[in-house]
Amino acid sequence: MSFSYRSGFLGRRKVRALEGLEIRIPRGRIAVLAGANGSGKTTLLRCLLGRHLPERGRIRVLGGEPGAREIASRIGFVGEGPLPFDRSSARELCLLAGHLQGMAPSRIEDRTLALLERFDLRDVADRSHRGFSTGMRRRLALCLAFLHEPELLLLDEPDAGLDPRGLVTLREELEAFRDRGGTALVATHSLAEFLELTDLLLLLDEGRLAAAGPPDRVFTRPGRWSLEVSGEMPGEDLLGAALGTLGLRLERWGPARPDFPSWASARGGEGRKG
Repeated sequence: MSFSYRSGFLGRRKVRALEGLEIRIPRGRIAVLAGANGSGKTTLLRCLLGRHLPERGRIRVLGGEPGAREIASRIGFVGEGPLPFDRSSARELCLLAGHLQGMAPSRIEDRTLALLERFDLRDVADRSHRGFSTGMRRRLALCLAFLHEPELLLLDEPDAGLDPRGLVTLREELEAFRDRGGTALVATHSLAEFLELTDLLLLLDEGRLAAAGPPDRVFTRPGRWSLEVSGEMPGEDLLGAALGTLGLRLERWGPARPDFPSWASARGGEGRKG
């Protein structure tokens, strides 16, 4: 599957966003999509939602065409944009979303209260989400994604703005979702936050699939690997220990140079060729 968009004055420049992707995610698995800014993560999610049409190739989502109403109703999505109806309360937004999904009224109420409690929003359930912090809005977006018990979750940077408690809740909900047979595709810069849950790791590089497979296989391929990270980094000891569980060694550590993004480089442990 390939996709390009137009850029520049009057859209004269054609930019290849995705090229030659061949991805299959088995049901009941959590796939994590990682890559640098501009690698095509968000574009791929939009294609899966039917918001972009591929130039070449075909996309099948839950056995159907992306964007079809019967398929969209089986997907939960968290994106980068603002939530709608910002004068509505968190509870009202969840109730409206449930009705639009065709849920039974009693089920909407039960799920709304349970998820608002789960994501620590019960005390502000009747406040307009217009005044919510970034983390609170992200937690509300997650409530909306999980609300109708979808078969597939498409999550674009779901951890953005979440505090440690919110991250723990998100990971627990994702694990429970998978245990119920759900499938998730999580696009993130914070690979370490989801590594323990990851069944399939997909690495994008400039719109191409650089590697795919279980994390232990991806990270034990011969050679050297670089991982671009953003946000608040853990301590060097903690990061080194996390990489050590995968048989990797932290070689270089430090903030981004002015003309280059922040990179953490790792090489396979002793006995592997660098």
